[in-house]
Amino acid sequence: MPAWPFADARPLAVETAVEDTQGALTASVLDAYRPSVHVPGACPHPTRLVESAAMAAATAPPSAYRPTLPEYLVTDGHLSDAQPQTVCRAGGAHAEHLPGTGEETGPHQGFFLGDGTGVGTQSVSDWALLPVGENCL
Repeated sequence: MPAWPFADARPLAVETAVEDTQGALTASVLDAYRPSVHVPGACPHPTRLVESAAMAAATAPPSAYRPTLPEYLVTDGHLSDAQPQTVCRAGGAHAEHLPGTGEETGPHQGFFLGDGTGVGTQSVSDWALLPVGENCL
C-alpha cells in the first residue's frame, strides 16, 4: 500500500446508477440493496445487503461529489460496489458549510451513517475521511 499522500490518487469516475425497479414499492419487507452511486470497476460486496422495502422505493438524489482516492482501492476490492455511495454522500456533505454568523462561514456540514452490520462501516468511514484529510494538510 502506498504511503500518504497517495501518488496515484485522482477523482474517481462516479456514475448515477439507473435501476428500472428503483422507486417501486414491493410487497416484501426487505429488498436487495441497490446503491444509487456506481463506480466502474468496483467489485461486488462480499455479503448480501438488504434494505427496507420503503427505503428501496425511494430514489436518492444524484451525487456530484467525486472522491479523490487511489483507484486500486476500488479495483482491488478494498471498497466494494456498495460502499462508494456512502463515501460520495459523506464527502458531498462535508464539502458544504452550515450557515454562519454575519460574514463568517459556518462549520462543515456533518453526515450520519446508519448502515448496519456487514456493510463495512469502519472501512467506509476511513475512505470517506481520506480525501478530507488531504484537504486539511
